[in-house]
Amino acid sequence: MSKLLKIFLIFFFCLIFFSFRLLDVPRGITIDEAAFGYNASLIAETLRDENGRFLPVFVLSLQGRDWRQPVAQYMQVAMFKIFGRSLFNLKFVSVLAASFSGLLIFLLGLKILGKKFGFLALAIFLTTPVVVIHSHLALDNISPLPFILLWLFGLRSFNDKKNYRYILLAGVSLGISFYAHKSMRSAVPVWTILTVLYLFFAHVKNLKPFSLRKYKPLILFLASIAPFYIISPLLNYKYAGAVYGFDAIGFSSIYSFFNFYLSNFDLSFLFVKGDTILHHSTGIHGMFLLAALPLLVYGIYLAFKEKNPFFIFLVSCFFAGPLLLGLTGSIHRASRIIFLVPFFCLISAYGGLRLLQFKERLLKNALLVFSFIFILNFFDFINYYWFKYPQDTYHIFYSPVGIDAYKKLDKISKKENLTPLISADLLKTAEDSGTVEDFARSLYFVKPNAFTKEQSSLPQKSVLLTRDKFFKEGKKTDSGVENYFLYNSD
Repeated sequence: MSKLLKIFLIFFFCLIFFSFRLLDVPRGITIDEAAFGYNASLIAETLRDENGRFLPVFVLSLQGRDWRQPVAQYMQVAMFKIFGRSLFNLKFVSVLAASFSGLLIFLLGLKILGKKFGFLALAIFLTTPVVVIHSHLALDNISPLPFILLWLFGLRSFNDKKNYRYILLAGVSLGISFYAHKSMRSAVPVWTILTVLYLFFAHVKNLKPFSLRKYKPLILFLASIAPFYIISPLLNYKYAGAVYGFDAIGFSSIYSFFNFYLSNFDLSFLFVKGDTILHHSTGIHGMFLLAALPLLVYGIYLAFKEKNPFFIFLVSCFFAGPLLLGLTGSIHRASRIIFLVPFFCLISAYGGLRLLQFKERLLKNALLVFSFIFILNFFDFINYYWFKYPQDTYHIFYSPVGIDAYKKLDKISKKENLTPLISADLLKTAEDSGTVEDFARSLYFVKPNAFTKEQSSLPQKSVLLTRDKFFKEGKKTDSGVENYFLYNSD
């Protein structure tokens, strides 16, 4: 099998796996998904966001309460522009991010320790609960993963080929990830420092003699990532709070700092319960599979025992990534530390690969038992998530039923050549439910024609969508959606 065909098949399998029951799990959308979708529709059609800003780097949404980060937002814009506006296409952007990450982790594993290691890393990635869950959410939490993997791929490729374009790839990718999700503002600075140290010890080794050629990897890396830092104060000034956020950052005591930092490595949180918010977790499964814990521990042990520089670097990044979160008071939020997934998968796969190399019969039999337990653990999670989680959590999601009503309005207006009108009460956005309504409407009507109570009558050759079931004009038509009513002008 050719390498290109293998790459295609892996990517295609990831697409199928992550998109399975995409519109059924969960049953509804979050308010943040609605905000992303609404602005993706507006920008794709008008090049302006809900505030009238022309192609903004950050989009202010939810009545000025939250900023949409640019990577996910503009991926959704591109998806809508190329393939059309729909809830499926909005969510499919996350499927693409997860699938591309799966392919990248395989290619990185292939480069590090060969094909078997690549498939192990991919298998752990595909079975990681927090990845599966966020592949079904049209949010930006999963957006950093491809760029984190490209950064690691660039570093590893430079080790092997000494081609400086890989250093540039590493710097630019890590720089882009800085703007992929708010949590990356804490991880990227720490990883930048660790990357410089890694490049120094791997390629410089000692301070003397000094030469620019000797320090070229460090210089190129810093030069490629520096623009992303330099522009951040300007962006934060233009989009107040979009870069550095509104959360209070402080250091009240060494104990509070370590309380927040170490909570990110609470084993019960990581491997048993998961995120405190059920939008991002099942509540009964960790962000990682419990059965993968021995692999992670063994992988960490091997990294130092075998003195493998790259894996020591990965372990350092894994434990140092949430360091600055100790200043923000974030506790047990898997959705904010999803950036740990690439390191977890690679380190765990390292432990798994060494276990596969055992020759003793007893150990091989133990490995078979462990593999069976791992499969059972994953099946328990995926069976619950795909088929029981939607029913157990439907009440915490918003139901975008209005999509079908607007679809019916669009269909009738085009089929009968009528002017589509939307009642003013459906255009109000004072509450969060209004944002969901905005999103549902924007899939078919970016610039709606409003019908207000002040208008004396329904215009000729028009069709009205309203929540008023007692509207006295026109012929009533079934919308097919509860609490939405259609009236054709006589």
